[in-house]
Amino acid sequence: MVRDCYEGFSEKLSGNNGGNDLVLNSNFREWTNHIFENLKPNAPLYSRYEKALDSELLTTCREHADEHEKFERGENVIMLTHPFYLYLAHMDEIKCDNIRSELDEYLNNLMGLLNSDRDKSKMSVVALDMVHHYASTTSLLLERGLVDKVIFTEYDYGVPLDKDELAMFGKGDVFFAGGYNDKCLKDSIKLMEERMSSGNIWAIEELVLNSPQDCKSTLKPSFITGISDSKIIGLSEVVERMR
Repeated sequence: MVRDCYEGFSEKLSGNNGGNDLVLNSNFREWTNHIFENLKPNAPLYSRYEKALDSELLTTCREHADEHEKFERGENVIMLTHPFYLYLAHMDEIKCDNIRSELDEYLNNLMGLLNSDRDKSKMSVVALDMVHHYASTTSLLLERGLVDKVIFTEYDYGVPLDKDELAMFGKGDVFFAGGYNDKCLKDSIKLMEERMSSGNIWAIEELVLNSPQDCKSTLKPSFITGISDSKIIGLSEVVERMR
């Protein structure tokens, strides 16, 4: 199976599926071909999870999440919208070494954050992800307790399948990261904003990516859609708030 993938992705995330850089979690090995076929689909997006195999995969992912979630809501929450989308679907868009360096930096920052000492009563970590990417990668983070909860999104949108799942995070601060800026991340931020009753929405400066389909020289945003400059926070400050 030929694909342009991020070198060492499985190793960097401690994949357990024999070095496979597409499906890192061996619990979803049987879905490898289906995941590969759905990373860049041409089918209408609105109907994705109504199709037979996608519907079955969604059920399988929900069962896996129910088994591994150990979730108690903290005072605040980090929300990761499609955190590995680029590595799984858009590496063929990367044409220069500068952006590859940025991807190294982003992934190192993300895994450093997730592996930091964290008081779970102060900070929860929630991933908003598509089922194909959950099966491939994010499910590993849930199994290892690096992510506390997953909210499944529509295919190729940052919109939860069940928007009401966001309501439980409406009190306290919410720190967004992931991608893409002005696309799926914007969707997630807007929906969360509508459900906030107190607290603030922030974006973690070092952990937001622009789409490589739109930006060719750098993926670091000059602004983050839906977030004012005063609500962009540095990674080190977020780590301090986790403790």
